[in-house]
Amino acid sequence: MPSSVIAARPFAEAMFVRLFRSWSAARTDGDVARHMHDAARRFMLPAHAAQLCAGLFQMVEDRLGRELRPECCCSRSFSPDEKALIALLAKAEGEDSRDPLDRCALSVCRAIGMGGNEAVAARRTQPPSIAPRAFGTQAKAVRHGL
Repeated sequence: MPSSVIAARPFAEAMFVRLFRSWSAARTDGDVARHMHDAARRFMLPAHAAQLCAGLFQMVEDRLGRELRPECCCSRSFSPDEKALIALLAKAEGEDSRDPLDRCALSVCRAIGMGGNEAVAARRTQPPSIAPRAFGTQAKAVRHGL
Protein backbone atom coordinates (compact mmCIF):
# COMPACT_ATOMS: atom_id res chain seq x y z
CA MET A 1 0.00 0.00 0.00
CA PRO A 2 1.45 3.41 -0.96
CA SER A 3 2.60 5.78 1.73
CA SER A 4 0.34 8.72 2.51
CA VAL A 5 3.36 10.96 1.91
CA ILE A 6 3.71 9.65 -1.64
CA ALA A 7 -0.03 9.89 -2.22
CA ALA A 8 -0.06 13.50 -0.99
CA ARG A 9 2.98 14.47 -3.07
CA PRO A 10 1.09 15.15 -6.35
CA PHE A 11 -1.30 17.48 -4.49
CA ALA A 12 1.58 19.37 -2.86
CA GLU A 13 3.34 19.66 -6.23
CA ALA A 14 0.17 20.96 -7.88
CA MET A 15 -0.29 23.46 -5.05
CA PHE A 16 3.34 24.61 -5.44
CA VAL A 17 2.86 25.03 -9.20
CA ARG A 18 -0.32 27.04 -8.60
CA LEU A 19 1.70 29.32 -6.31
CA PHE A 20 4.30 29.68 -9.06
CA ARG A 21 1.63 30.52 -11.63
CA SER A 22 0.10 33.07 -9.26
CA TRP A 23 3.50 34.63 -8.71
CA SER A 24 4.20 34.72 -12.42
CA ALA A 25 0.85 36.36 -13.21
CA ALA A 26 1.16 38.81 -10.31
CA ARG A 27 4.41 40.24 -11.67
CA THR A 28 2.45 41.89 -14.47
CA ASP A 29 0.06 43.45 -11.93
CA GLY A 30 2.90 44.69 -9.74
CA ASP A 31 1.38 43.48 -6.46
CA VAL A 32 3.18 40.18 -6.00
CA ALA A 33 3.07 40.12 -2.20
CA ARG A 34 -0.72 40.49 -2.01
CA HIS A 35 -1.37 37.92 -4.75
CA MET A 36 0.99 35.41 -3.16
CA HIS A 37 -0.51 35.95 0.28
CA ASP A 38 -4.03 35.41 -1.13
CA ALA A 39 -2.92 32.26 -2.96
CA ALA A 40 -1.29 30.83 0.17
CA ARG A 41 -4.41 31.58 2.20
CA ARG A 42 -6.57 29.74 -0.38
CA PHE A 43 -4.41 26.65 0.18
CA MET A 44 -4.45 27.18 3.96
CA LEU A 45 -0.69 27.62 4.03
CA PRO A 46 1.16 29.82 6.51
CA ALA A 47 1.76 33.38 5.30
CA HIS A 48 5.52 32.87 5.22
CA ALA A 49 5.10 30.05 2.66
CA ALA A 50 4.06 32.59 0.04
CA GLN A 51 7.11 34.76 0.65
CA LEU A 52 9.47 31.78 0.66
CA CYS A 53 8.06 30.60 -2.66
CA ALA A 54 8.35 34.08 -4.18
CA GLY A 55 11.96 34.28 -3.00
CA LEU A 56 12.76 30.86 -4.46
CA PHE A 57 11.25 31.74 -7.83
CA GLN A 58 13.24 34.98 -7.95
CA MET A 59 16.47 33.22 -6.95
CA VAL A 60 16.04 30.64 -9.72
CA GLU A 61 15.41 33.37 -12.29
CA ASP A 62 18.46 35.28 -11.09
CA ARG A 63 20.63 32.18 -11.42
CA LEU A 64 19.29 31.37 -14.87
CA GLY A 65 19.39 34.94 -16.11
CA ARG A 66 15.92 34.64 -17.62
CA GLU A 67 12.26 34.53 -16.62
CA LEU A 68 10.73 31.19 -15.71
CA ARG A 69 7.95 30.15 -18.07
CA PRO A 70 4.70 28.84 -16.58
CA GLU A 71 2.16 26.69 -18.36
CA CYS A 72 -1.27 28.21 -18.96
CA CYS A 73 -3.00 28.92 -15.63
CA CYS A 74 -5.78 26.37 -16.26
CA SER A 75 -3.55 23.61 -17.67
CA ARG A 76 -3.23 20.30 -15.84
CA SER A 77 0.21 19.71 -17.32
CA PHE A 78 3.43 21.32 -16.15
CA SER A 79 5.83 23.40 -18.23
CA PRO A 80 9.49 22.34 -18.38
CA ASP A 81 10.35 25.12 -15.91
CA GLU A 82 7.60 24.00 -13.52
CA LYS A 83 8.94 20.44 -13.67
CA ALA A 84 12.41 21.79 -12.93
CA LEU A 85 11.12 23.70 -9.89
CA ILE A 86 9.51 20.51 -8.57
CA ALA A 87 12.76 18.64 -9.18
CA LEU A 88 14.62 21.36 -7.28
CA LEU A 89 12.35 20.77 -4.27
CA ALA A 90 12.89 17.01 -4.45
CA LYS A 91 16.66 17.50 -4.68
CA ALA A 92 16.70 19.88 -1.71
CA GLU A 93 14.83 17.39 0.45
CA GLY A 94 17.24 14.59 -0.29
CA GLU A 95 20.57 16.14 0.61
CA ASP A 96 22.28 18.48 3.04
CA SER A 97 23.53 21.34 0.87
CA ARG A 98 25.06 24.67 1.74
CA ASP A 99 23.89 26.24 -1.53
CA PRO A 100 21.48 29.11 -0.73
CA LEU A 101 19.14 27.97 -3.52
CA ASP A 102 18.90 24.47 -2.05
CA ARG A 103 18.38 25.85 1.45
CA CYS A 104 15.60 28.13 0.20
CA ALA A 105 14.00 25.18 -1.63
CA LEU A 106 14.14 23.09 1.56
CA SER A 107 12.47 25.92 3.50
CA VAL A 108 9.72 26.01 0.86
CA CYS A 109 9.27 22.23 1.18
CA ARG A 110 8.80 22.51 4.91
CA ALA A 111 6.49 25.53 4.65
CA ILE A 112 4.13 23.84 2.20
CA GLY A 113 4.21 20.44 3.89
CA MET A 114 6.54 18.57 1.56
CA GLY A 115 9.55 18.32 3.86
CA GLY A 116 10.59 16.07 6.67
CA ASN A 117 12.37 12.76 7.16
CA GLU A 118 9.29 10.67 6.36
CA ALA A 119 8.90 12.42 2.99
CA VAL A 120 12.57 11.93 2.17
CA ALA A 121 12.50 8.24 3.09
CA ALA A 122 9.35 7.65 1.05
CA ARG A 123 10.81 9.33 -2.02
CA ARG A 124 14.01 7.31 -1.83
CA THR A 125 11.93 4.21 -2.47
CA GLN A 126 10.07 5.85 -5.39
CA PRO A 127 12.23 8.57 -6.96
CA PRO A 128 10.45 11.33 -8.90
CA SER A 129 10.87 11.48 -12.65
CA ILE A 130 13.05 14.43 -13.55
CA ALA A 131 13.30 16.05 -16.96
CA PRO A 132 17.08 16.28 -17.60
CA ARG A 133 16.84 19.46 -19.70
CA ALA A 134 14.11 21.20 -17.74
CA PHE A 135 16.01 24.48 -17.38
CA GLY A 136 16.70 24.78 -21.10
CA THR A 137 20.31 23.65 -21.45
CA GLN A 138 22.29 20.70 -20.21
CA ALA A 139 24.85 22.97 -18.52
CA LYS A 140 22.18 24.76 -16.51
CA ALA A 141 20.54 21.47 -15.57
CA VAL A 142 23.88 20.08 -14.37
CA ARG A 143 24.57 23.25 -12.39
CA HIS A 144 21.28 22.72 -10.56
CA GLY A 145 21.93 19.02 -10.07
CA LEU A 146 19.25 17.86 -12.48
